[in-house]
Amino acid sequence: MLLSKKSLETRINSGEILRKSRNIPLDMSSINLSGSSCDLTVGRIFQPENAKTILNQFQVFHNYKIDDVALEKHRIKPGEMALIEVKEYFAMPRDMGGILFPPNKLAKEGLLMTNPGHVDPGYRGLVTVCLVNMGRQEVHIAVDQVITTLLLVGVDEPTDGYAGSEGKGVHKTQLQSLDVDFAGLKSRLPGLITEYISHRVGAALALVGLVFASYALILPELGQYRIESKKEEEIAQELIEPLREAMITDYSKASENIQAQLDSLKKVLLKVCENSKTTECKELSNP
Repeated sequence: MLLSKKSLETRINSGEILRKSRNIPLDMSSINLSGSSCDLTVGRIFQPENAKTILNQFQVFHNYKIDDVALEKHRIKPGEMALIEVKEYFAMPRDMGGILFPPNKLAKEGLLMTNPGHVDPGYRGLVTVCLVNMGRQEVHIAVDQVITTLLLVGVDEPTDGYAGSEGKGVHKTQLQSLDVDFAGLKSRLPGLITEYISHRVGAALALVGLVFASYALILPELGQYRIESKKEEEIAQELIEPLREAMITDYSKASENIQAQLDSLKKVLLKVCENSKTTECKELSNP
């Protein structure tokens, strides 16, 4: 059963569910409670690529910590992602669990939350969410902005509690595993294009090769014709000329097939590149 607004207020005021930090209660005036849910806000923002560059390359000369690469505001470009550490500290009781989901406003702006899920009874610590901009425009996010909504659900009996350790929020391992763009398409796209072309055009090129192989197999027959003292004009008329016409016809069909495959490929790639600003996609879009 979902907890009501009144029940949420009572439990939060008693130091359960959400806190400002591990040892500091949450000020009720700082959160937005509705009929059966609670809005959570942005605590820290991380842009994976920039954060990895600083932590990996520059910490040799400077003792950079993860706090040093956190942002207070950021614009997520189309196709790119950002890692968000939720500001509120979880102090879940053992008799209820939580469900996180993105607010409708984010979805309307084209933002997708890739890892919404549940919060186990007894969990304590911070949580993180990953946002991907699937829209056409940049989306601005900032500290203290509403980023996710929490629903609280009671369990039929108290549990043993969360078995894991306290959630510390965003850590270096998370940043190392993420790329600046969704699915790493920025670095993978050139290889995908090459693979697609090889697969589609390969069959048509094989057909052309088969035509020439057939021609090579016919050559011994041509020699046999000469042995039989056929006139050169007869050989050309009866053997070479039909073969030449067949090759021209097959090659023409193969060329049309290749062009059709390339046209189809271009349509697919233009769709893939619709929201991308990579150099390859810009060149593909030029007539």
